[in-house]
Amino acid sequence: MTDITEGMEAVPAQTDPDFYKKFNTSELLQYSLLSPITKNNARRTWQVCPSLNFYIGQDSLTLRTIRDDMAPIKFFWSSPNPDNLLSEPPIVETAINENPQVAFVKPEYKNMLHWVDHFSEILHSKEIRLSLTSAESIFGIDEIKMLFANYKIVGFIGTSFNLLEQLLTQFLPLQTIKLDMTPDADLTADFQPLANAIRGIDEIMFGKEFPMTLENLKEVRNETITILCPSMGLRELNAWLRSWSSSESNRNLVDLQIRFPAETFARDYRRFVFHRIQFLVGQNFICNYPYSSKAWDYEPMKSLDGPFIMPQP
Repeated sequence: MTDITEGMEAVPAQTDPDFYKKFNTSELLQYSLLSPITKNNARRTWQVCPSLNFYIGQDSLTLRTIRDDMAPIKFFWSSPNPDNLLSEPPIVETAINENPQVAFVKPEYKNMLHWVDHFSEILHSKEIRLSLTSAESIFGIDEIKMLFANYKIVGFIGTSFNLLEQLLTQFLPLQTIKLDMTPDADLTADFQPLANAIRGIDEIMFGKEFPMTLENLKEVRNETITILCPSMGLRELNAWLRSWSSSESNRNLVDLQIRFPAETFARDYRRFVFHRIQFLVGQNFICNYPYSSKAWDYEPMKSLDGPFIMPQP
């Protein structure tokens, strides 16, 4: 679709599903701004996103989601006033198909809160993941909290360990949270301050882009830990398991889950539990990985005393 306005004139009924259900997500968001009818149509296509990911930079905000057919949406101000930025209407731009710069226009949306509410409705998500991309962000922490006061903060995305710690600590205390990193994150800073910052959180998940290493994992002191692990192999995992189970590290641990991606071994996933290796009574180590000959051929797995048992259904 190259021109929604032209397309709308060519279709007598704005409610014709054959017209709007062919749109990709970026097109659908543009279509949703035309009228209350098109907004409702777009909402009813059920383009669901688990979260809205906002990247807060020095002079702009950017909205991204997991949807491949949705280009990032950028919010910025021509003459920003730091004292009342939330009350000023932003300039909103994105890319649609071959057009790299498309303006989203909605005159009745007077501030950033209106835009967040709109995209939340269309994408059916009240959960937010936040990222600081600059130490000097366009919004202060108080403004960020005000902007997302009616939403649930479910995670933080880091461009560096330092910025991730800086943002997360402003929202403590938390019971559960997911941490992830951008693919181009700066990993030169020490991990220890971040590990200290998350220590009081009961349940924590590290996303698939988070560069979790065996050494850093030893510094994590949470009760429940889940790792989406794209690179840690079973050989590394067992070496770490032996060292951690015999050390004083993380005596608070109740449950640890490590999930391997499907391409690590095979397509069919089964769930296994490490057997006879427990850190303390009542602690569990769960490894989700595919049942395949490749997994069982690892020598470290063979050397464990009764390494796995299959949970009974």
